[in-house]
Amino acid sequence: MYISLNVTEPLISAYPSIANLLSVLGTEERCVPWICNHFNQLLYYQEEPDGKGAGTFIEHNVRELEYPHHEISFLRTSIVRYDQISRFWQSFVEFVKQHMEMGYYIQIPLNLRMIKRSGQTEDFMHPTMFFGFYEDTQQMAIADFYNNRRYRRYLVTLHEVEEAYRHSFKDYIYRDEALLFRFYHDEPYPQIDREQIRASLQDLLSSKDSSRKYLGSYRNRNRIFYYGLAFICQLIKDILARQADFRSIHVLCDFLKLWIWKLERIPVFPQAVSELSKQLTEAHRRSTLIRNKFIKYELVHGGQDGIPESRLVALAEECQWLQQEISNITCKILNESTARNKGVKDTS
Repeated sequence: MYISLNVTEPLISAYPSIANLLSVLGTEERCVPWICNHFNQLLYYQEEPDGKGAGTFIEHNVRELEYPHHEISFLRTSIVRYDQISRFWQSFVEFVKQHMEMGYYIQIPLNLRMIKRSGQTEDFMHPTMFFGFYEDTQQMAIADFYNNRRYRRYLVTLHEVEEAYRHSFKDYIYRDEALLFRFYHDEPYPQIDREQIRASLQDLLSSKDSSRKYLGSYRNRNRIFYYGLAFICQLIKDILARQADFRSIHVLCDFLKLWIWKLERIPVFPQAVSELSKQLTEAHRRSTLIRNKFIKYELVHGGQDGIPESRLVALAEECQWLQQEISNITCKILNESTARNKGVKDTS
């Protein structure tokens, strides 16, 4: 038996849920408008005042449910708990194979210590996505961040998969359940919504959330949120306080990379594309250098506590430059969008 569901390189790879989602949505041209309409607003959140924060996209941090997949109308999702898998299926491999035959991608936290290629020598739970099954070689195709490296696709043996599931445990980060999702083609796919994009970018500049997504949210009741450009302000504070998360910088890299991709798909005046593309490319290059320096300093100095103050200050100054550049780029995109809308109205 041979099963291979389509996946591609994700446009966002800072966090597993978003990387898994976009590696699937990226395979369908009909999903391009949805991607264009989303991931235009940044979010930085803290669990408590002056506590360590983390940066992401607002779509990643859902209102109540656990996964962003639930908020997409053209996806069908299901949740199956570990105890249900053990009760109703002869093996975890059989569970995965059966649902892939129905077109489902499966995302589930597993103990990576049992998978040799992961590089983990101690128990470590992390979400893994399954998208392929090869009976002749007794392997499955998965996507994950093995060896603490970037998001990639791998082949692992059925025995390793079964052992990784059998040795899994519930930790404080991930839920003991599998997320199943597939395309639901009977549901209409969205079109590019310039007003939605404009509203998100205006919120980014104003450091606010006009949608009030988390108002009255029980799941997010204890979190403190910072939006848009305030994301970078909080990131700078965490860098100087030696409690930053490198993924927050990676989110900025992804934001800029994504807008390079969007420029080719969201209509603006042709004369603006070249200039914006150059500006975005340079900002993305600089953001990547900031991220790489931060990771290098952590490794060389044995963690953030050992990084010399001068290097932290230099990183903070580079982030300030990046904040101003993202502000300038966003203003240009909004100005071009406004000019285009006026042009359309004048000629209609």
